[in-house]
Amino acid sequence: MLPKPEVLRLDIVSHKSFPKDKLFRLVKVDDVYVLDEGQNMKRRGLYVLKDEETLNKLSTKKIMSRYRLNEDVIKRMKECLGKK
Repeated sequence: MLPKPEVLRLDIVSHKSFPKDKLFRLVKVDDVYVLDEGQNMKRRGLYVLKDEETLNKLSTKKIMSRYRLNEDVIKRMKECLGKK
């Protein structure tokens, strides 16, 4: 039996592919993206690398306005990053 292939997703900040377990997932709900902590909501998602440097780039770039992200989402991701 063949091993299961690793699932890769594209990070919206660096535009590189990473395994799903190394990424945060954001899901669009009512024209606003929210953090999907369990990665199980039945909607399309965006992925951001679980890294302090990446989160800082996310908050300073035009990415926030492009995807209509707000500071609350980024703050929540930083809190989740600090828990580990």
